[in-house]
Amino acid sequence: MNHRAKELIGAILKASDAPLSEAQMLNELEDAGYRSVTRPALGQHLDLLERLSHIRKERMPGRSGFGWILTESRKQQLGLLKPESPEPSANAQISAQNESSLPFCNKLWNWQVRALSKWEKAGRKGIVEAVTGSGKTMLGLAACDQLWSKPPKVLSLVVVPTVVLMEQWLERFERELPHLKVGLVGDGHDDDFRLRSVCIATVHSALPRLDSLFAHRKRMGAKTLLIADECHRYIGPPVFGKLLEFPFDYTLGLSATVESAFFESGLIQFSVRGLGCVIEQYTFGMAVKDGHIPAFTMLNTSCRLTPGERQDYDEYCQLIRDQMSLVMRYYEDELRYLDPGQNRFWRILKSLQKRGGIDCPVITRLFGLIFKRAAISYKAESKMRLAKEIVLLMLNEGNKKLIVFFERIQSAQDLEGEVKDGDASEMPNDARLDVATANQLCNDILQSGRNWCRVIHSGLDREDRKSMLQEFRNAKVAAMLACRVLDEGFDVPEIDVAILVASTKSSRQRIQRIGRALRKGDGRKKPLVVTLYVPETGDAEVVVNDKELFGDAATIFEEGASTSLEKLRGMLAQQKT
Repeated sequence: MNHRAKELIGAILKASDAPLSEAQMLNELEDAGYRSVTRPALGQHLDLLERLSHIRKERMPGRSGFGWILTESRKQQLGLLKPESPEPSANAQISAQNESSLPFCNKLWNWQVRALSKWEKAGRKGIVEAVTGSGKTMLGLAACDQLWSKPPKVLSLVVVPTVVLMEQWLERFERELPHLKVGLVGDGHDDDFRLRSVCIATVHSALPRLDSLFAHRKRMGAKTLLIADECHRYIGPPVFGKLLEFPFDYTLGLSATVESAFFESGLIQFSVRGLGCVIEQYTFGMAVKDGHIPAFTMLNTSCRLTPGERQDYDEYCQLIRDQMSLVMRYYEDELRYLDPGQNRFWRILKSLQKRGGIDCPVITRLFGLIFKRAAISYKAESKMRLAKEIVLLMLNEGNKKLIVFFERIQSAQDLEGEVKDGDASEMPNDARLDVATANQLCNDILQSGRNWCRVIHSGLDREDRKSMLQEFRNAKVAAMLACRVLDEGFDVPEIDVAILVASTKSSRQRIQRIGRALRKGDGRKKPLVVTLYVPETGDAEVVVNDKELFGDAATIFEEGASTSLEKLRGMLAQQKT
């Protein structure tokens, strides 16, 4: 269902004083020319509006069924309600102080107010790094609202890396700032600023349209604001140069992991051309202290290779060293001053592989060897066995809801953890280990009980992913096996346990995964994060920085595979007492 159909549904609900059935809304849509909207698609959109507290179910007058009608708070947001008298009662005054009726600026947390003030003092240019779940989107909305309310007119472009994030920003604008007219660019949408004060765009859709998007700004006498969400993605890759070079009057970069992106890109100063400097950092420890995310427990578990796996791994290490030496001799001039531990080395190596339109066999073989070595630690026998045992323990004895994170090992960038984002060409299809491994684990879990367990990955239709996430959200005891698709974008439901079966060495990815697993909830739960890794391999680098990254927010335990289940049972027993 496209954006205009959703707008029309909102207008239909707004115009009705009585509950409307889905059939009535479909008839209205058909009369307006939207015959392609199906009942399931309409139902999913109405479910979303209900979760946002925009609509509620109500019995239809003179009929046995129920229909949908706007909630009182939504009517108030849209200006449809008028006070019954100029002097409301004391109860009415108290009721009017609920969150939905507060001025937007009063909804901001202290750290957001502080960050907004620093941004203003920096000339409204800069980057804010804040942990996932701490309210970066609200900060972006506050910047838009602040500039919109003061002359001259400001046109705000919100750039996001994925369609899912585009939809989430739209939902937040509609809920918090309904007075702003918001358009979309990407996923079949092509709005602009002629009728909109805000446009939300996927980055690849925005790049070729920047000039046309703002073609009217001079005639309108308007200024421009760029909000770059997940801005760590735009540090380094030259493809995003046009976005960062565009002459925006104001810029605001948002990220949970911009510091890691600086180091991974080989930058030493916290500044990005076109976005400015890092003006605020809001850490895990700060967020826990302020009560915005819960304190959590980390259990890092080492899983050793079998003798056969260790022999194979060591043999591939030698083959990779030999092949790397050959590559360095072949491309001595191009690679002489580059560090293989930096993003730039692997990006240039990838470009050399494709130079002239023909694959270089020397580099291709290197990538193939790296993939085969990574696959050994990724699918280590002891790791897969322990993952199954931990999932079953948490489901059957702990009655927990959990997400198991897998890594997509399909490109040289993912394998070495050096190039974290960008337009990387993929390895052959047989390199797709993530979905196959997750499916095998899912089958094993389903055969061992009756618990809800599904595999979610980017190859699924978007509506199927949303439906699966909703099923998971509604379930009390369940396991979701996620193949990187939840790293950025999806609104992950509140969970009890996150299990990281395989990861890259990227601190950025680890921060995001753990951050997305933390939701404040009712404050009574202390989430658990379990990481499985293979020592004496590249896999072990996943956990080396945990004390530095999470020490002020988490209690960290280190266990071996043979003792981890006993440790987890002890934690479960302690929770029950």
